[in-house]
Amino acid sequence: MSGGLLALDLATVTGWAYAPIPAAPPPTELERAASLPPEPLGGTFRSGEPGCSVGRFLSLYGDWLARHLADLNPAGVIYEAPILPEQANHATTIKLMGLAAVTELICHRRRIPWVRTAQPSSVKLTFTGHGRATKDKMIAACKARGWTPIDDNHGDALALWEHGCGLVHTERARRREAT
Repeated sequence: MSGGLLALDLATVTGWAYAPIPAAPPPTELERAASLPPEPLGGTFRSGEPGCSVGRFLSLYGDWLARHLADLNPAGVIYEAPILPEQANHATTIKLMGLAAVTELICHRRRIPWVRTAQPSSVKLTFTGHGRATKDKMIAACKARGWTPIDDNHGDALALWEHGCGLVHTERARRREAT
């Protein structure tokens, strides 16, 4: 896959990060620290006002994502798998699962060839070394890379972008080994 990767931390306030995928991963941690890419583009998007209907919530997100994909034209998209709170009400459940479904639908319609999900604990583990890292630890890991997340949603998207780049490199290596 050549081109950029869009990472989405799906929530009421969706964090996003976009940048080209580095050509190859650095072989060591020390070299990674010395060759960090510039901070990806990114920010957040709020899907509707508090208490808005599920339909409005998903419609606003879908419109935003469609425009964003048209502007960025990424080669791939990675989004965080929805994790439902234990006591989630019906509307919250539909909204969180709906964000993932709308993402898949719009990526399919745009024929984006590489779409993946990632478990939050896997992203946290690869980004901070701990699968249960707190929001503060995630922000600190972003800042250690010279990145300036505007909030934890954006910070999670930055971590997800880096995680996604690692997945791309792993998939490339497996394809090379198979040939």
